[in-house]
Amino acid sequence: MKKWIVLAWLLLGVAMLSFQAGPGQEALAWKTAREHFLEAGELHKEGHYDKAIEQYTESLTALPSKDGTDEAVGTANHQLRLAQLRSRFQQGRLADTIEGLAVLAKEVEQEYGPRSDMAFETREFLGRVYFHAMVALRLEAAEKEVWIRYWELARQNYRFLAENSGRKRNPTDRKNLEVVIKSFNETVEDLGAASAAASDTSGLEQLLETLEAVNPAQTIQQNDSRPRDAPEDFPDLKEWEFDLGS
Repeated sequence: MKKWIVLAWLLLGVAMLSFQAGPGQEALAWKTAREHFLEAGELHKEGHYDKAIEQYTESLTALPSKDGTDEAVGTANHQLRLAQLRSRFQQGRLADTIEGLAVLAKEVEQEYGPRSDMAFETREFLGRVYFHAMVALRLEAAEKEVWIRYWELARQNYRFLAENSGRKRNPTDRKNLEVVIKSFNETVEDLGAASAAASDTSGLEQLLETLEAVNPAQTIQQNDSRPRDAPEDFPDLKEWEFDLGS
């Protein structure tokens, strides 16, 4: 009997060590990641975007390895990177935000599909940043051939959402598309330029030249197919799509 008691204590010790080395460590990693995430959210609300980005980075670093939790870790990784880019956008770092979002959007669509909730959320934010870049460039009297390309990119993202999103978010997506289309003929003052005044537009013109290499699906598609589905398969035409009418 004494031998069985000793063995039970030994097995308990092994079980505790296994838990600490396996599920226990994973749970601790999730707890740490969540703490950094919550701290980052508070810092973002308070306008401390630099510190928020640091905490999002800490949260990403703290995530457990993908062994056995690939889907959960992958989803958390994408959501944290999106939150990090939102803080970067608030800093006015437009080129950095767009470049990071283009990469993230491509990964998300490959992982979850172009009509997934995560893809819609990422694409909506990308469309908003494109629109914001257009307004900021117009505020700085940039050449039309530059800002108009960001306008078109914003319009394409919101059009895709308006044609593909679900009933819950579709009214908002359609309204956003309408706003983007109408903005083409509006003045900078009408667009609410004050919100873009503090944005850094450096690198935006150069970014247009490299954006297609990063994510072809997020570059200007010239076509006359209405309505459209996946943008990457449409034929190239000489006309700009917005010249063909909405």
